[in-house]
Amino acid sequence: MLTDGDAQVADNRARLEDLIRGLFSSWEEMAAAADDPLLSVAAWYLGEVQVRHYGTVWQCRPRPAQSPDEYDEPYVMAPESLSGTDGMDGEEDDGERDAEDCDVLCVPADELRALLLRDEDERLRDVLNRYLY
Repeated sequence: MLTDGDAQVADNRARLEDLIRGLFSSWEEMAAAADDPLLSVAAWYLGEVQVRHYGTVWQCRPRPAQSPDEYDEPYVMAPESLSGTDGMDGEEDDGERDAEDCDVLCVPADELRALLLRDEDERLRDVLNRYLY
């Protein structure tokens, strides 16, 4: 059952998606505007919805990515409390946490850019629906 807050998030998410699709016509155009304040706020909102509604936590690597497996943008990941592990991969928690030790669940800025690569029927709600499984 949806609460008023859930309905508001769904409505805001749809508006955000419509705004992004209306302002940008290609992935390249959006990538060129990566530092635009609107995109920063949009990525923050998408990540914060995951934090507040699905219990993820924000992480950010303070140095540039050294390999394609690292993330140099803020991302959300599973909380430490998941089954006493570092993430959803089942490895024991050694007290040290970074992107190598956990499953990155979402890089919000990447998800926004991916909207312009996916079919029209693939929506931002699909980013959140992965938490239902």
